[in-house]
Amino acid sequence: MLLSDQMWLWARGFEGGGPHLDLLRRLAHWLMKEPELEEEALRANVRGRKIEIERQSLLAEIPPVKITAPSGQESTVTLAAAEPGLSRASVDASELGLYRLTDGTLSVLANVGPENPREFQEVVSTPERLRPLAEATGGTVRRIASGATGDIALPRLVSMRESPVYGGSDYAAIKRNGASEVKGVGVTPLAIGFLGLIALLASVVSAWLFEGRRGRKDA
Repeated sequence: MLLSDQMWLWARGFEGGGPHLDLLRRLAHWLMKEPELEEEALRANVRGRKIEIERQSLLAEIPPVKITAPSGQESTVTLAAAEPGLSRASVDASELGLYRLTDGTLSVLANVGPENPREFQEVVSTPERLRPLAEATGGTVRRIASGATGDIALPRLVSMRESPVYGGSDYAAIKRNGASEVKGVGVTPLAIGFLGLIALLASVVSAWLFEGRRGRKDA
């Protein structure tokens, strides 16, 4: 059936038909190297602080899986056969971070805990992180909400030429880099007095005549 051009017979229900849609979909995914349909695959799923390892293979003997913790500590786990062609194992994760698993041929990564744990270590609004960089380049970092009431106090924005400092107690400066310069501005009106009025009336009359002629033709 796979090497013939008679798949359409299944779709037409010939002699009871067949699962042509499932077969063609899986065949297309297999040709596109869909990981779920590969005969050799190593997977790792994280559930809380537990890593579930799954090895799909046609081999008679499944090699052990080496696990490398985020700290670099290594351990080895032996997988047990769960069903034909599928072996599983489960290990407890004592550390948060990215684990690397390999059986010598296939490798997979598993993340335990939040994806960016450092972002949750100090979830506090503070200007101190960027202050050294801003001050080293002549800038300034400040809060626009002050006090317990959270009143907004925006600094004055001023434009400055070359200067070692671009911020003060009550202002924040924007550096003029001279990338552009306006030489002059010219204004030309599109309609001047009566000429504009005549042009407007002419366009209205033309539109009225055109609509009238088209209405008579339709009648």
